[in-house]
Amino acid sequence: MNAHRRKSRNEFKNCGEKRANYRSIFENAIEGFYQSTPEGQFLVVNAALARILGYDSPEDLLGHVQDINSQYYACPERRNDFRKLLESEGIIQNFESEVLRKDGGKIWVSTTARIVRNEKGGTLYYEGIVRDISDHKMTAEALKRSEEEARKLAADKMVMAEIGRVIGSTLNIEEVYERFAQETRKLLDFDRIAINLIDEKKWMAISAYVSGREVPGRGAGDIFSLAGSANEEILRTQKTVIVLPV
Repeated sequence: MNAHRRKSRNEFKNCGEKRANYRSIFENAIEGFYQSTPEGQFLVVNAALARILGYDSPEDLLGHVQDINSQYYACPERRNDFRKLLESEGIIQNFESEVLRKDGGKIWVSTTARIVRNEKGGTLYYEGIVRDISDHKMTAEALKRSEEEARKLAADKMVMAEIGRVIGSTLNIEEVYERFAQETRKLLDFDRIAINLIDEKKWMAISAYVSGREVPGRGAGDIFSLAGSANEEILRTQKTVIVLPV
């Protein structure tokens, strides 16, 4: 009997030590940890998750966030995606979402979660680990933009080289104008392009080539004064003029 009691005490002691170790890991973890209902209420959160979301403490987070769907996820539809996938697979790894901080700011997190079930297989709660990946996302976005800009620059250089080749490839000026317009359209989305020949002595211009939207008095072959025109501003400043629609 005494041996049985000693065994029971040791087992109870070991169980208590395991709970204490688990509690220590839970409270001191660097990554956020939570348990929540399937409907969207946090049951338990640790200090790391509160810190990631800008709250003073786990109690502060639990007191403010009553509905995960609308107060945690920046896009409530993302919660639906998360729940459908988790219910289907039983576990999710590295599920990325944009979530809300206490101050209203948004951050990106990666969540690994599982369903905790009872003996009959019914859902008790969701349990998950959350990591802040905002810096990673910003770096990835910056790299993506840099790659896109590099590709665009390379494409622009190819177009400019083709324009130069077109200009020197034929003596047919009409063909040069037409090919020039085609290549320029690859660089700029325009509704009208005009090539004007300038007579600075007479302060006049003639529209040698026009493609696109019609403008009264500015068709191919029309002669017009430079006064008050964009051409006048370009000649006066020797700078490019960009005209934006109003």
